[in-house]
Amino acid sequence: MTIPEIKQLIKDGCTAQALEFLEKHLNANPNDDEAWLLLGNAHRKQENWKDAMDAYTKATELNPDSPARDAYEHIVQILNFYDIQRFNV
Repeated sequence: MTIPEIKQLIKDGCTAQALEFLEKHLNANPNDDEAWLLLGNAHRKQENWKDAMDAYTKATELNPDSPARDAYEHIVQILNFYDIQRFNV
């Protein structure tokens, strides 16, 4: 499966299938920063924040200009959001 096909799977919400293909791809191509970015995107869609952040970190290590850096920061903002009104019930 190609990277564009994996992107489409993620876009279509087929994240489990995309994760399967990405694992195989990354076993053969561990330095593919775009695949690490996509792995992070698939995990993010599943709200698996830790694995998404780990994948984004790896993508950024391989390519400091990767959009994974912004994606990582976006997750940090999500996790830092705290609505005190929701907890004063």
